[in-house]
Amino acid sequence: MKDLKNIFTFSVLLLVSFGRYTTAKQEYYRILAINEGDALEISCIIKDPIKFLYPSSSDLGHPQLITSNFTISREEYDSGDIKHVFRRSKAIHGDTGFYGCLNIKDVRNQKFVKRRPFNLTYVYVQSKKHAFVEELALSIHYGAEGSDLHINCRPTSPDLHVELDHYYRGNRTVLTSDKSVTFNPTYGFELKNATALRNDGLYVCKTINKEGRPQELQHLYKINKRTKINEPKIGKEEADRHIVRGQTLRLKCYIMVTNVTNYGVNWESPMNNRSSQVVSSLQMDSNKLLIQSQITKTYVDDFDEGYYRCLFMNYDTNITKSDETYIKIYDPSFKYMNLTFERTDETFVRYPGDQILWFVEFDAYPEATIKWLNSSGKDIVQSEKFKLFNLAPTIGLLIKNISFNDAGVYSLEASNKAVKKILKFRLEVNKLQSA
Repeated sequence: MKDLKNIFTFSVLLLVSFGRYTTAKQEYYRILAINEGDALEISCIIKDPIKFLYPSSSDLGHPQLITSNFTISREEYDSGDIKHVFRRSKAIHGDTGFYGCLNIKDVRNQKFVKRRPFNLTYVYVQSKKHAFVEELALSIHYGAEGSDLHINCRPTSPDLHVELDHYYRGNRTVLTSDKSVTFNPTYGFELKNATALRNDGLYVCKTINKEGRPQELQHLYKINKRTKINEPKIGKEEADRHIVRGQTLRLKCYIMVTNVTNYGVNWESPMNNRSSQVVSSLQMDSNKLLIQSQITKTYVDDFDEGYYRCLFMNYDTNITKSDETYIKIYDPSFKYMNLTFERTDETFVRYPGDQILWFVEFDAYPEATIKWLNSSGKDIVQSEKFKLFNLAPTIGLLIKNISFNDAGVYSLEASNKAVKKILKFRLEVNKLQSA
């Protein structure tokens, strides 16, 4: 590795033996720390075609990532070797991540890709302003019960200490020192064997940036029942809807089918003769078929309350699997409204140029009108500065590029024919301390 006028270059010779660079945790990668604005260059020499590995904002798995432009060039030597060069002229904090080269033959080997190639280098692009690699985003993460959750809170410097808080049903739990939670700065926090009761909720990662001011990232997680091959699963969002007499009830059941040639899908429910069922399928790949079965009941009444079961009959094995949920039919005269904000009684302190994100869980009958009001009491509309989010039952507001004029009390106002409720959010904008 050389440092020439803030141009950081590292070379990878793909013909060396693997396992050359190791750490105590048996992680096979090297670490390099540079600063924002520095140039970053990777060169790989090999005769075979190669693929560069690098962080990219276009990756479907990284919607919160902002990366800089890059170029790729190649030079052929008389020996037949080819020098491939990947270059970012001015690296930014979002460029933090793994870099390296892979022989195309190795890329096709899926097991090799999954276990993380041994010739990678993890590059920190240190930033005075940005403590985290990812940006705040209005999105919900979904996990399956029994799986491991990865809370993506990667710091832009190896010197930053990251803490993790969990908010659920008004309770705050500090997870930083929890023995069941592990942290790796290359991917964030890992929580083993997730359950809805223990791991649903809001996760907040906190640290102090190079300028000495606090910064945080938020991740909202919802844990669902694990989907198993050849077993049905009833959609949680449809099952959790508030259904009143006279409305239409719709439930969906999903089955991922593999290695089954003869099967059947059916529903069992109260007053089953008053329902209609529709089954559709989608070929996911050569071995997997996604089946969706929907049951619909119109003008439901009290007799439609009870257990609804989705059955998948595997005629090849004569085994039937099922999933069930209880549907309650409510009296339309019963009206309610629930607004839940996990971080109550907090004053949110930010600095010029920062962002802030608020998530609220919302449920009401009859259907309510929702609006966000700024610190002047005016309606907030979607714009480059204000991003609105509404994926029932979760709503949210993201404020970008905060200035002193944004300080004050914001409101979420929800109202229907029965009730009106208001939540308050206090934003304080402090002056940056001079160096």
